[in-house]
Amino acid sequence: MKFGLIILIAAFGLTNADSWDALQWFLGCCRKAMTNGVPAVPVPVHDPLVIDNFTYEYNSVLFDADIAITNNVLHDLLNLSWPVLNITDFTDPARNLIHYDIYWPLLNFTGDYEVDYKVPLLPAVKYSGSYNILLHHVDWWGIFDFVQPGQENVTMEVDEFTLSSKIVDVDVTLTGFFGDDAVALVLKEGIKYLFNNFPSAAAEFLRVKRFNEFWGEHPERIDAVFDYCLENE
Repeated sequence: MKFGLIILIAAFGLTNADSWDALQWFLGCCRKAMTNGVPAVPVPVHDPLVIDNFTYEYNSVLFDADIAITNNVLHDLLNLSWPVLNITDFTDPARNLIHYDIYWPLLNFTGDYEVDYKVPLLPAVKYSGSYNILLHHVDWWGIFDFVQPGQENVTMEVDEFTLSSKIVDVDVTLTGFFGDDAVALVLKEGIKYLFNNFPSAAAEFLRVKRFNEFWGEHPERIDAVFDYCLENE
């Protein structure tokens, strides 16, 4: 999800393009890059998006547990709309303040889980199954405040980035040992709480680590995306 937000900040560096023209060009470029992927960056294919495996290890006097979440796929990521996208231009240096609002009618996560559970003096037990999570009516909104790339003696940087989130409902289906209504209900409420209470630290992490360090400090990555879009118009 974050690629669409990331490349947006770079689109306004296009030579001889005003902000609105750059925005329209960005929307097409972003969808094209996310649909097909850009190996030179690399930007993976986002339709669907394969997500890294997740592992967690818990050790205590009473029991040990290893949890693995694998084969994770996010579906319907490109089925989105932009109800609000307002731009304010500034100069000296040239920069943009963007109020954005991104809406997904549905996001679908699927994958598998495995839990290895060990109690002292007893044989280890393994539980496995699959999960299917539906997020209904997901809305992300906030602001970008960033210096435009390509200016002489000026470093592109995102000065401020905020991210708020709202979700209407969640459906959780599990198979295997944990495939009962009680576990699904706990996960459902946890996911709803997370998506309705995004911590500010998440936005700050994206601003520093992704926008500024990964993209802003490596303009060749932005160039690779732009080149891909220009070559495939």
